[in-house]
Amino acid sequence: MRPYSRLDRVCQRFVRVPSSALAAHVTLAALAGSQTSGYDRIWRHAELYKNSNNPVIQSVAFTGRYQLDYAVVDRNDFDHLNSRRWRMGAKSKAFENFTLHSEVDLDPDEEALLTANFVFQNPDPKNNFTRRLHHVGSLNFSYDTGRHGIRTDVSAATGVGAQSDLWGAMVMPFFNLTERFQVVARYTYLNSTDADGIVFSRYESQAVGGRGDNYNEVYAGLNYYFHGHKLKLQTGLQHVDMNDEANNGGAVSGWAWTAGLRVSW
Repeated sequence: MRPYSRLDRVCQRFVRVPSSALAAHVTLAALAGSQTSGYDRIWRHAELYKNSNNPVIQSVAFTGRYQLDYAVVDRNDFDHLNSRRWRMGAKSKAFENFTLHSEVDLDPDEEALLTANFVFQNPDPKNNFTRRLHHVGSLNFSYDTGRHGIRTDVSAATGVGAQSDLWGAMVMPFFNLTERFQVVARYTYLNSTDADGIVFSRYESQAVGGRGDNYNEVYAGLNYYFHGHKLKLQTGLQHVDMNDEANNGGAVSGWAWTAGLRVSW
């Protein structure tokens, strides 16, 4: 709205508008502003999840953009239809104060996938099968060009009882040396709000035991694919650092080597 000029103020001295007309005008304007168009209803379907009472993830929305151009130039009979930009992603509000938003460019020769996952587990004091976690949310991204790529994961969880809240992140780039050999690197970070909130992985827990509150892992390995992911060999070397604030036997800094056969059908 532009500010009133001196001429406006002068004109207001000579022009009177009935108060009823002003009221009717304001009412009509308010009604017009409150109406929801068909476009709004269509675009609203992009909101996949919304719950302000969820302490971990309050909303998840599907985002993206598509730009299509058509150009005609009066030289050499030029005309061109161009799919200029195609992006897809997700936007999420987590822990009431954080917004996560990521989009990827889609290309016919490349593959990108962004997924969000949420698990609700009803607290049960008799549950000895799964971790004592109430809400678990994760955002996963995978990008593959055919020759190289990267996979990432960001996760958070609220604990139950003595189990502390957790959050972590993982980054795993890879490079295909041949159609069968693949080099992989990985970095993993886990953090616990309170002491003794993090347990070791399968073999580390058998060799060391104990718990910690801050976990760092660096891994480098080699995979050999006989038949894609359905039949493969994998081996790698990792270095682990676990901090133990409670100082009750969970602090570890060392190396480990693993090798495995993976078969699926």
